[in-house]
Amino acid sequence: MYLTCASLLVELRGGAVVTGVCALLPCLQRYLAKWRLARDNSTAPQFNSDPSLLHFLVNEVHVCRLALSLPCLEPFTPERVSTLSDVSTAWLLCATAQASLHPKDEESEQQTATLVESALSLYSTVGETFKQSTRAGGYVSSHSYIVRQTYLFR
Repeated sequence: MYLTCASLLVELRGGAVVTGVCALLPCLQRYLAKWRLARDNSTAPQFNSDPSLLHFLVNEVHVCRLALSLPCLEPFTPERVSTLSDVSTAWLLCATAQASLHPKDEESEQQTATLVESALSLYSTVGETFKQSTRAGGYVSSHSYIVRQTYLFR
């Protein structure tokens, strides 16, 4: 049953739909646009966090994490690899920006922790997906990892 569903998703080009939906999530788009601008200009990304968006960010990262764990992301085209790398990196930057705020209540602190854990999980999932790809052969994983780490540590 699992293989049938997975093959149907691939056949229906579910990977393109899933990556497209993840890249168009409304709250993530702010961080994604700033990440892409910083990457293209070879500068460190600057983010202004909005504590009122925390609840929405937690929901969006959860949706994104579930969607990107579906077995339909292959075949990896250069555009899809770029989108997946950008989405996972933007979530890490978003989580970092939100964590840098100083939550005043326990609920905000809990949601921030959930956001950070989910962003790390999503980042790891995307990396593992690249690594386990029969077509990417691990090279995509290594290259993507190096590029993302370079900007994260700036």
